Amino acid sequence: MRYKDYIALADKYEVASFIENDPIQFCYRFRDKKDIEIAGVMSSWLSYGKRSVFLPKINYLLNDVMGGHPFDYIMSESWHGNEDNYSSLYRMTTWHNFYELCDKLKYIYLNNKDLEEAVVKNYENRTSRFKYYHQSLCDLLSGETMIPTSESPSSNKRMNMFLRWMVRRNSEVDLGIWKTIDTEYLLIPCDTHVITSALKLKIITKGDASLNNTIRITDYAKRMFYEDPARMDFALYGYGIDKLNKNK
Repeated sequence: MRYKDYIALADKYEVASFIENDPIQFCYRFRDKKDIEIAGVMSSWLSYGKRSVFLPKINYLLNDVMGGHPFDYIMSESWHGNEDNYSSLYRMTTWHNFYELCDKLKYIYLNNKDLEEAVVKNYENRTSRFKYYHQSLCDLLSGETMIPTSESPSSNKRMNMFLRWMVRRNSEVDLGIWKTIDTEYLLIPCDTHVITSALKLKIITKGDASLNNTIRITDYAKRMFYEDPARMDFALYGYGIDKLNKNK
């Protein structure tokens, strides 16, 4: 595809209506930055499998369990009762995993102004070996939480998706409430659909959801979106949808 084709696809799919069927919708329910951050973490955390299944589960977690007040819920420690609950919350994710994630979030907010500050401080620490911001985020949240470690070779789609939501500004979809990370440092959230599109377009040669492929696709995206490579997420998503519709 040509440069203008990628731009056209991004323009077509990065529109407000995209929010309706995407987990980012839950972030738009809140106004306070900490509520938005926690809603974003929880929403991205459970975003695997079928949307028809995980979207209602996210809604249940934020509304019924957290009472529509994510930050207050975290600080109240109401989640403590789930410490030894290893039953399923959603698929492979247990209530114990939820407990561990809440515990890490409370520690972060007790010791930082917000999650943005924690991620940036952790990334900029002089002893840090992180090359990408998602590694800093994973370092803060991984453990018994079903979130990969900072050393994971996986694409880590969910944490990169969360960062896209928080960092990208001037978007009809993404929130852009984090001001201290430049968009040029984001990686594309690479799920199966993005990988498949990149493979068909010969951006990559192997179809695995790896960090190496994520980096390759992001580097390619910088040719079109040099200051905002994560915008390629919408173009590759749109390419897959357009191909699917043509084949119907």
